[in-house]
Amino acid sequence: MEQNILFSESSHEDAGKANVERGDVVAASVRVDANMACEDNLDFMRRLPDGCMKLVVTSPPYNIGKSYERRSHLDTYVDQQSRVISECVRLTHPKGSICWQVGNHVDKGEVVPLDTILYPIFKRHGLKLRNRIVWHFEHGLHCSKRLSGRYETIMWYAAPRFSDHGLR
Repeated sequence: MEQNILFSESSHEDAGKANVERGDVVAASVRVDANMACEDNLDFMRRLPDGCMKLVVTSPPYNIGKSYERRSHLDTYVDQQSRVISECVRLTHPKGSICWQVGNHVDKGEVVPLDTILYPIFKRHGLKLRNRIVWHFEHGLHCSKRLSGRYETIMWYAAPRFSDHGLR
């Protein structure tokens, strides 16, 4: 069982103000409570209501055998990520977005770009890829038999009713 830290936010109305419905723009004076849990991500997400997140941001394990993950066959990893993606989609508001940060999986010297492997899963859920952001950095693991990877990608997916009106 992989342990992930997940955040869930819930807003509360200020005294004397009307309730805010999901999807409404909320003024800066709204108090937000953040809940943090260190538990299996699927167990945590299954307790949350449908469409409760305007933005989901995650950087799941890359299946490279780090201390916080168990390395598995790539097909097993993709199947597990597919279940997580399904839950994230369920939680995403109809006008919301998902930002999924991934790197590369390396198997027997071959680099497998996880964003290209996971893209069809998001597409099957009806999400639209709005942007593919490449994050370049100078630190990281040093490779001995290939050039060191110094980037990860952030895939920005939008729900079907997402509006880019006013986005600049």
